[in-house]
Amino acid sequence: MDCSEALGLIGAGLGLVGVILALAVPAFVEWSRRPSLRIESTADANRPDPYWRIVHVRVVNEPLSDWRSRFLLRNSATGCRVSMEFKSKSDGKAVKARGKWSAQPEPLAIIGQGDAIRRVYDPEKIPVGLTLDLSATEEGETIAVAIKHNNDPAAYAYDPEVYALGNLRNDDFQLPDELFEVTVIAQAGEIKSPPRRFLLHNAGTSPRDLRLEPIEN
Repeated sequence: MDCSEALGLIGAGLGLVGVILALAVPAFVEWSRRPSLRIESTADANRPDPYWRIVHVRVVNEPLSDWRSRFLLRNSATGCRVSMEFKSKSDGKAVKARGKWSAQPEPLAIIGQGDAIRRVYDPEKIPVGLTLDLSATEEGETIAVAIKHNNDPAAYAYDPEVYALGNLRNDDFQLPDELFEVTVIAQAGEIKSPPRRFLLHNAGTSPRDLRLEPIEN
């Protein structure tokens, strides 16, 4: 093999490497920037209200934290939704609900009646509360999971339709038992978080009896 042939082979090899890099680098960048969702427990940001209590989880779109973070930013999880399933530990019955983002408005409209102003249920506003463009931050955003009212042995899954009757109760989402296993999943397009399981404690009739604790894998 003479020098010209050797140079030709080297050139062909370098060209092939260039083609591979031209395809692999953009693919790696796009893969790195894909949203990465996880569900966490979070403190109940409740006021000291004697009439009700709401328990929450937090959804995080993990920012890049390794060497890639110096060059790349994680994409937002566009149109992120949350689904919840409550399975009774006593009889196995399941209740499914959609998660409402705490950062989104309630499905209520403001109506004036004479000198008075009141808020009424507006189902057309439900879709707004179900989706959120979740930025890549460690803080994340919260989802209301369940609500319990004073002197009521039942809790209620916090689907937006609990607003329908004006009292944050809806029998379709009633949780009458004392212990439920709750599975929470966040999804943005084809990207899903790993399912996260919690135990919902609902003994007694006081709002303070409602507790949500993670089940460690």
